[in-house]
Amino acid sequence: MIINPMYGFPPINIGYGAQLGSAAIAGLNSMSSTAMVDLLSRWLLVSHSRQLAISNPAAAAAIDRYVGGVVGSGISYSTPKESSLIPSDYEWVMPIVSSRFALASKECSLDRQGLLDFSQMQTLAIENMMLSGDIVFVRKPDEYSWTAIESDRVISPYYMCEKTRPAYVDGVFKLINRENGNRIVDGVELDNDGRMVALWILKEAIERPWAVCADQIERIPIEDPDTGLPLCLFVFMPKRPAQYRGVPLLSPVIEQLFLQSAYIQSEGNAAALQASLYGFITSQKPVNDETAPELLSRMEELVPVSGDEEDDGEADSEHTPNVSTEENDDDSDKPTPDFKVAYNGQEARENLYNPRAKPITSGRFMHLADNEDIKFLQSTHPNTNFASYMDATTELIASAVGLPAEVLKLSFNSSYSASRAAIIQAGQKYAQVRTHFISRFVRPVFEVFAYETIKDTVGNDAALYISKSLGSEAIWRAPRLAALDPKVELEAYKLAIDMGLVDADEAALAVYGHRAAGKPKPEPTETENV
Repeated sequence: MIINPMYGFPPINIGYGAQLGSAAIAGLNSMSSTAMVDLLSRWLLVSHSRQLAISNPAAAAAIDRYVGGVVGSGISYSTPKESSLIPSDYEWVMPIVSSRFALASKECSLDRQGLLDFSQMQTLAIENMMLSGDIVFVRKPDEYSWTAIESDRVISPYYMCEKTRPAYVDGVFKLINRENGNRIVDGVELDNDGRMVALWILKEAIERPWAVCADQIERIPIEDPDTGLPLCLFVFMPKRPAQYRGVPLLSPVIEQLFLQSAYIQSEGNAAALQASLYGFITSQKPVNDETAPELLSRMEELVPVSGDEEDDGEADSEHTPNVSTEENDDDSDKPTPDFKVAYNGQEARENLYNPRAKPITSGRFMHLADNEDIKFLQSTHPNTNFASYMDATTELIASAVGLPAEVLKLSFNSSYSASRAAIIQAGQKYAQVRTHFISRFVRPVFEVFAYETIKDTVGNDAALYISKSLGSEAIWRAPRLAALDPKVELEAYKLAIDMGLVDADEAALAVYGHRAAGKPKPEPTETENV
């Protein structure tokens, strides 16, 4: 190894370090540190993401595609045909929990406010996870209904900061819980192992959260100390070690989305202006300080504004002002012109030679002054490169958020194979996010419901084991992928059924989203009859 004798480490012009001396990245001066440090300005990142999702079509489409692809109309629960974890003495519990959970999901019983059913709660959770990076659901002990809390209300209790114990430690904002010595980072309380043990949540949104008082915030434990079931669901997808807050989906492309929005607005404004008929009056003798005396003298000939002119009997009464001969206190010798006529003459003179815009209406001819002409703008918008620029930026944005451009734009104009490959690729990304979403939100909600439903019947210990077993063996029905040609899809699945790769139910779920029809239903058991 070649050692730099001056500093004692290899020079930067070889290996991976060679890029540090490249002129192409001379302006790349930003530095990255741990996930905790990089997320210090997370509130600004979330604000930009929300604003772009409101104003930018590509940003709104990316969020919408993930919501529809991951949860669709809702991820539904289905009991397994056989259980290897639940003893045979308790198998009668499975259909009871399944039927009651289906009823609670439809009757908005899982939402403490009673506004959303379970599928709508899933939509709210996945949309806010993608938009803001994370979302929180909390419940009270001995209850299975949840309250959704936006990520802005998860904040550190900065009133704990003292002079002898500063909040700024090791380059990041960290507070210490004086009761147990745990660290608090961005509203998340951590134990010595870095495990999340509680969240600090504002009781209601306030204007200045950094000035929060002790009576405006509360500490909510992550788990119930008696059962170990969650009291707080913190839904987000960490991408780095020691990352305790989520990052919005649009984070990598915020700059590109902002530039695209600015370009769309500028191009749209230019096209709207040129769609109107705009003209300019050009003159070889424009009105300025030098030509004004000449124009004013000519105007005096056309529209006199004083009564000094001699009446030759042939003057047009319409252009001759009425002159009053009544006495005037200030100057009785001079006649007083009628104000209305004088004002009309002055207004006509200003309208003729004022360089302001002159209205052009349908069916109207305008008399221009000497040396004046009208020039109309030529329309050059929309720009010929507008479509190509939008396609290029949209493909870049789609690649950054993990979706094919065809799916993001909902434009399947290529071949069947290419379009189907794009849908399959998007389905793989949806499945990845869905698996994490089920483990973070859907399954814990079901396990809490199962425990609270059967604990009075089978006891706390048995209910806890059964609820965990049902959650681990649950079959979660996801939305099916879009079928470009159902006939071709059915032929492919028919071949798979003949080869024994799948059964009819799996094929029907993949194509139509429900079980195969025409199969006899199993006879109800004694427990179901009861």
